[in-house]
Amino acid sequence: MTEIRTSIQARKLRALREAAALTRAQMAELLDEDEVTLTALETSTSELDLELVERCARAFGMTVERLLSTDAAKAPALVLFRSLNREVIRELHTRRAHFALGDFLRTCGDLAELARLRERKGVFRSSLVERARKLIPVPDDDPALYRQAEQLATDVRSWLALGDGPVASMVDVIEHRLNIPIVWSTPDEVDANIDGASTIDPIPAVLVNLVGGRERWWRTRMTLAHELCHLLFDALPDGEHHRMVMFSPHRDGSRAAHGRDRSYPLPDVLERMERRANAFAAYFLAPGKAIRRLVPHSDATSEHAITLLCQQFAIGRVTAVNQLHHVWSLSKQERARMLDRAGEQALPYEHPDAGVPSGRAPRCATLRDWVNDALARGWISKVRACDYFGTELSDSRAEQPPVLSEAAAVRLRAYAYLGRRDLTVRWRVDEPIEDGERWRAPVFELDANGERRERGAVVLTRAREIAEHETSLVLDAS
Repeated sequence: MTEIRTSIQARKLRALREAAALTRAQMAELLDEDEVTLTALETSTSELDLELVERCARAFGMTVERLLSTDAAKAPALVLFRSLNREVIRELHTRRAHFALGDFLRTCGDLAELARLRERKGVFRSSLVERARKLIPVPDDDPALYRQAEQLATDVRSWLALGDGPVASMVDVIEHRLNIPIVWSTPDEVDANIDGASTIDPIPAVLVNLVGGRERWWRTRMTLAHELCHLLFDALPDGEHHRMVMFSPHRDGSRAAHGRDRSYPLPDVLERMERRANAFAAYFLAPGKAIRRLVPHSDATSEHAITLLCQQFAIGRVTAVNQLHHVWSLSKQERARMLDRAGEQALPYEHPDAGVPSGRAPRCATLRDWVNDALARGWISKVRACDYFGTELSDSRAEQPPVLSEAAAVRLRAYAYLGRRDLTVRWRVDEPIEDGERWRAPVFELDANGERRERGAVVLTRAREIAEHETSLVLDAS
């Protein structure tokens, strides 16, 4: 049995390394092993090391179970490793960022698994991003790159019917309108030099690193808009599959950062993708047309203009300066003087995009909702739910809420009530709201395009009995 398991491990290690186009030395470095040991493992002369298999699975964005049961070519991180140079891979390892990105991709694997379970049960997920994705090459020259980024941002705003006014909440756009799960992280988990990451495979999802905390919500907004560009328009060199797994190093343009002074010096094609995504994010949040209407050219270098853009579009000071620079074609010297001034951020601490999940990783509202939903409907066991949350059944730490909360139990009762009729069996129940001595569970329906239609609310007592005379549902099909 040991020989069989060792043989499986050897084949997987070789297949992963070859699919990722890594040398044995690079693979050994990523797995915190020496090359001699890795060579012995690949040639099946050493016994199975479960700890090493766990590190391997984590580095390639998989659980051990998925690593051993799926084709190595399906590992999410393969396409990323193939696109990076040796220097960046080494820096990822040095900063332990490859494991952090692997944890993000593991969470995406959990989300994809739950999405498939929900679809088998008749709860379909709208795939707006997959349908809208279109690979658009990045221009080679900067003026064309910025013109393209502005046009793409304008097109996406038009698609989302946002006009050219401020975006009230990027979290709402990404998580609710486009149904893209957001995974939140902190600099003690992901290197602070990485703003975020995104992937299309195995499910469209975004990682946001809360550098500076939730209070720096303007940074969160830029990261979400930046990753949206990757999801919609970018792909890594991957034959005909057009797969995309990207991480985004911090590039705010506030200081010179070239060559060795820059963290994660990406290959040129990826660096230009990053530049376009940055420009897209800035134009998406603060459209050039609106800036030209709001700030005259004669006032474009003033502190008043910078503050006005920050407050009007809920963006950071560096983004405001960069937008004024690009929109009004200011010189690099003028931009540098604007950045060097001791201006104030002039933004409040509270904002809709500051409301992010707390507690231990994985911080992902979609994962939490899908797990609780599956648990409430009886689709998974409590043990499986704990696996998704990364907790033990005996875990009683205060920051980890019970897997089946009172609100989840109320949702279960509401689903049971809706399940009595064919017309309402596929309707969805939102997070229940406490209303005095009652629970109000909002009910909605998703149409074929993923659009939400409100269907009223199920009202329950504290004992979770249906209050029929207070429950109001819109049953007409019109």
